Amino acid sequence: MKELFLTLCCLAFLSCSSGPQPIAYGTDGCHYCKMTIVDNKFGAEIVTRKGKIFKFDAVECLVNYSKQNPKQDGDTYYVINYLNGEWIVAEGAAYLRSKKIPSPMGQYIASFSAREAAKDIQNENEGVIQTWNELIDNFEITKIENF
Repeated sequence: MKELFLTLCCLAFLSCSSGPQPIAYGTDGCHYCKMTIVDNKFGAEIVTRKGKIFKFDAVECLVNYSKQNPKQDGDTYYVINYLNGEWIVAEGAAYLRSKKIPSPMGQYIASFSAREAAKDIQNENEGVIQTWNELIDNFEITKIENF
């Protein structure tokens, strides 16, 4: 009985992850706008210091949520890499805003693991590359006509 209890405790511990969880596309809903998350080139998550997960269908929903709910110590923001669908930390990502890359919420924001990767796509699609801080600072005042 003691071995079973220890095994269950270990399994419970291992199931608690401090990293992002996979999005169930077509099933999971956006924590901010409540739309179903369907496009695997976009998406975002907040993992709180306590391990709670908030999923978003697009970077713009994460930005809107973060403007209304400031980041807490220990929280980590993740975004989907547009090129390969893998998670990257939001603050270290590069963001391309291009009218030629429509995102789920219509702000034309795609995330990349590095500025160089965003620049390669920018060469094909035009637009503006921004850091996380630039995106946050300029999100409300930036007009799509500027891209």
